[in-house]
Amino acid sequence: MPDLGILNTLISMVIVILVLSLMVQSIQTLIKKFFKLKSLTILYSLEDLFQTITQNPNGEDATGAGAAKAQQLVRDVTDNLRRMGRETLRGNLMLDSLAKGDLLKVLTRVEAENLLPGAVKKFGVVLTTIRKLTDELKAIDAALLEGAASAKFAAMQASLLPLIDDIEALAGGGQINPRVLLGDLNRLRQIKTADVLGLLGEVQQKVGADLAAARAAGVAGVELKALEGAADGLKRIAAQITALGQAFDAALVPLRARLEQAEVWYDTVMQGFEERYTRHMRTVALGISIAVVMLLNANFFSVYRAIAADPAKSKALAEHTQEFIDTAKRMKPAEEAATAGQPAGDAPATPTPAPPASAPLTPEQQEQLVNNIKAEGQNLSELFGTFKSFGIEPLTLTQLKNVFTGNVAAGDIFGTLAGWLVMVMLLSAGAPFWQDTLESLFGLKNLLRQRTGTKNVEDGEGGQPKP
Repeated sequence: MPDLGILNTLISMVIVILVLSLMVQSIQTLIKKFFKLKSLTILYSLEDLFQTITQNPNGEDATGAGAAKAQQLVRDVTDNLRRMGRETLRGNLMLDSLAKGDLLKVLTRVEAENLLPGAVKKFGVVLTTIRKLTDELKAIDAALLEGAASAKFAAMQASLLPLIDDIEALAGGGQINPRVLLGDLNRLRQIKTADVLGLLGEVQQKVGADLAAARAAGVAGVELKALEGAADGLKRIAAQITALGQAFDAALVPLRARLEQAEVWYDTVMQGFEERYTRHMRTVALGISIAVVMLLNANFFSVYRAIAADPAKSKALAEHTQEFIDTAKRMKPAEEAATAGQPAGDAPATPTPAPPASAPLTPEQQEQLVNNIKAEGQNLSELFGTFKSFGIEPLTLTQLKNVFTGNVAAGDIFGTLAGWLVMVMLLSAGAPFWQDTLESLFGLKNLLRQRTGTKNVEDGEGGQPKP
């Protein structure tokens, strides 16, 4: 019959380490929420992204002016996210996640000059060209065009007028609004200048034929001058359409290229975000583990001796294993729920997706976010009450004074430091790991009971005491 006393001692030690790990996890979550570590890390990653897409092709301007541009873009993006509902009830920025699609949409709503310097000037060229083209179109006397020429000219106008109306609408009152310019430009319909010029060429060919026929017939005076004026007007329209296409490309192509850059670099930068966030959480978890172990005087060897010396205590703890497992499951952060077994702070940085920027949080959701810190504090309070049964006694001022005054033997100090170090190393595995370990040991104990009949003996069958 196996000796379950050793297994009970092992389970009890794992329970102690699990409870300490849960404390570290709760404090880590509290610090993360209070200092908004995830939001800050995302903001740093956005700054890296914007520095990458705004630097010149030679890789220069990554600091100084480039850094200033990136920081301004971050401010523009966060301001837009706030307006879209990414904030708590207290007005603080809530940015635990940022999808690629949301970022690209927000970038089209930032100040035009911050994302694309010279955008307003380039659009001014488009607007000027459009107005010149409109004047030339109005100057053509459609009555001079007959048959196929008139139909082609009408088709050409039908292709241009919607775009002309859209561009004029972007400068309502003659003023260009840089805050909405990028988004409006990105939504503009495309103009196929080749198709428009093809239609215009057919009209010019017909007008040219009419003009040649009039000259051959000896027509002179007003009619001839009208045909010549129409031919010249069509030439000017062709020149303006060509200029419009060039101006349109100069304004729109850089914008779409910049958005494509943001899309391409997003995954790379967000991978860096995950690594940075994981590194930060590991560091925070390690610092908390050291502080918890020292303040509680959680000496691994002392805890083991206290549990091993009292079989009744280890047995009592082992009998409540399932309760500790349930507590660990209840206290597991949502973002670590799918990554049990990883070290504390080593969960993937990509969280459960938050509501999209276009969907503001409901009052209930915002209230839940505000209450998260309070909930973590309550979890800590529940854990503090369990340590006396583990043989863990927090350091007292007298003990600290004895250490500094030399009233403690060097061997005792070394043993305490070694015990602390072992406990910190064990806590670094994280609560999910120790939860899995505890479940495995608990399952092993049940299996041994079933296979050897020990369970029946412990239940009093045969009159033998439980091990």
